[in-house]
Amino acid sequence: MGLAPTKRFTYLWSELHRRRVLYAISIYLAASWLILQIFDVALIEVGFPGWTMALAVWLVIIGLPVVILVSWRYDFTLDGIKRTPPAEDTEGMDLSLRRVDYLVITLGVLFVVSVSLSLSQVLSTDVPAPVP
Repeated sequence: MGLAPTKRFTYLWSELHRRRVLYAISIYLAASWLILQIFDVALIEVGFPGWTMALAVWLVIIGLPVVILVSWRYDFTLDGIKRTPPAEDTEGMDLSLRRVDYLVITLGVLFVVSVSLSLSQVLSTDVPAPVP
């Protein structure tokens, strides 16, 4: 029938550790927090419009699922980006990127760019807030 819920959770947790997804999430959240803190202090002083902070927050929120998906599928090593090996023995397996991997990465980048451009257009419209 399938695994019991506790075994499924244990398996998922071990896969998250093996694929270093939790590590990627923690690095992403720490870097995002630092960038948002710097933006909070410096954006107005540098002369950026007020909606830029909202755009940065939305990009951090949208970027988190992208980081999770990319870190599940790929490993970032000193030798470059490689596909995450399966759980069994990987001796002699070719883990270099294929065309479909480049397509996935390109589509992810295009998604983030298109969402950021759409958000910047939406946030830059100076619609006054309704007065209660």
